[in-house]
Amino acid sequence: MHGARVLVEFVSSAVGGRDIPLVLSPTYRPHFRVGDGEHLGVTFIEEGRIPVACGEVVEARVLFAYSPSVEYKALQVGTQFSVLEGARIVGVGIVVEVFQHAPAL
Repeated sequence: MHGARVLVEFVSSAVGGRDIPLVLSPTYRPHFRVGDGEHLGVTFIEEGRIPVACGEVVEARVLFAYSPSVEYKALQVGTQFSVLEGARIVGVGIVVEVFQHAPAL
């Protein structure tokens, strides 16, 4: 399955982000959006992580949830994106690596 390694920073509720820290796990499935483009569904594949506080930059791996049915070519190395929960921007990030198969955990 296709996916990416990303650096992500979740923003505080003061600027529209989350009120509580987030644990990145396969149950967290937000959307990434590049500019004003379409919402691209992703699934975080991190396990056993501690909660991520707002303002903290973390490295994580995501799978492209709807690939190959949905085109994810907007997410290339160096691309900046927004992390969305519904219409709300809860974080920002940058793509560090794109992979064709999920690396072993």
